[in-house]
Amino acid sequence: MDKLSWVKGEGLAIVGHTVANFSRDLNDYFSLGDFLNPAESRNEVNAILIGGLGEGHGRIFQRCPKPFKSKIFVYNSLQSVEKSAKELGEFVKFVRGKKRMKIIARSWGGIVARVALMRKYISEKEVYRIKTIGTPHQGTYVPLFLYPSLIIPSCREMLPNSNLIQELKKQKLPSDIEYLNCYSKSLDEFCIPRENLRWKNHRVRNLEIESAGHADILYNKEAWNFGVSCEELLS
Repeated sequence: MDKLSWVKGEGLAIVGHTVANFSRDLNDYFSLGDFLNPAESRNEVNAILIGGLGEGHGRIFQRCPKPFKSKIFVYNSLQSVEKSAKELGEFVKFVRGKKRMKIIARSWGGIVARVALMRKYISEKEVYRIKTIGTPHQGTYVPLFLYPSLIIPSCREMLPNSNLIQELKKQKLPSDIEYLNCYSKSLDEFCIPRENLRWKNHRVRNLEIESAGHADILYNKEAWNFGVSCEELLS
């Protein structure tokens, strides 16, 4: 989809679809009573959750499906990704117990996790899986429509031609980590072009989710179950 068609109304129509699906999926999880369990001690932590732009507080995860005993990485999503990635590395070292953990990152949080790995702020000794949900892995032009968002460091870094995105395209991924990526190519209204949601690397397993927008994909059962083993469900 080109930029002009998004401005003319297609993007707004998809936003409406996203809100509708968001409410539907949220009601599903309310009825299930199926929420994330906060870990009570350092040794219990087996997952770190990272929100996207404007979601650094992590409250968006409060109505997501479990079974993980998790800690939310709280950060200033408007600061540079480099700074957020360094803080993530410090957070991982602080909360990790004896076992390796998984990282589940939404939207721009996936870029934060990737940069932390690329800069070696985190490593395969600490993390065994990185799962991204609705992450614009190859950048997005959306900040161009949200003036004056380009004064915000992380928004400038979102652009497909930014130095950060170009560097990530060349990233070599350690073989001892599992990489999963869930996205909705047809309905995600916050990634232009939408094909940039795909994480292009031979080590990554990509899953395209049908009928999910940028917001409601976080509450999609298929996205959360992707790559989760029976052993993890019972642990």
